[in-house]
Amino acid sequence: MSLPLYVQWKILGANTLYIERHCAGCGRNTPFVSTDKFRLNANGNRLDAWLVYACPACGNRWNRTLFERRPVRSLPQATIDALQENDAGFARTFAAQPPRRTDGFRRGAAGPFRIEKTILSLARSVDDTLDLVLLNPANLHVRLDRVLAEGLAVSRATVHKLAATSVFRSPLMSRKVLRQPIRERSVLEMQGLNQHVLPDLHERLLRQGQTQGE
Repeated sequence: MSLPLYVQWKILGANTLYIERHCAGCGRNTPFVSTDKFRLNANGNRLDAWLVYACPACGNRWNRTLFERRPVRSLPQATIDALQENDAGFARTFAAQPPRRTDGFRRGAAGPFRIEKTILSLARSVDDTLDLVLLNPANLHVRLDRVLAEGLAVSRATVHKLAATSVFRSPLMSRKVLRQPIRERSVLEMQGLNQHVLPDLHERLLRQGQTQGE
């Protein structure tokens, strides 16, 4: 019987990403959201570019550096056009990149998330074991039990019951671990997939495509 050896879930933001930083207008840390607008400054044959963010509470603006003092000739024409036209797709691609330490304190999703599922490889085996690879390229602030519940289409309570059956061989799943935000990359080694809590667990893990989480 051909069983999957590696299954990958990629967690992606379904809404605008934010960067949490201090807002002078509000006097506290707030989630600055991209406006999908760029600010450009030309100095001779060099160009500065920023993506403009705004505090949703007071409208205070912050410019996130895309690049500074870049020779115009070194830039692809498509990049220059995207900046001048405030291309939303180009802006969102940059917004999804990990922020620098000087950008702010934390990044997350200002809305729901989605899971992109893929079977990475197959192995000839009769062993009911599987490695679930979780990727969080945007470092979204989402709890592990929330991701597992959404990906398996079950409740969080069921996820915690599964953890109690030792389905997760590594790392060991305590209630505390399940409530922690997922890392940029982690691997969950799973065993005993044919348990009584969720008899069709193996089939649920094999489902490919996308799911939407709230």
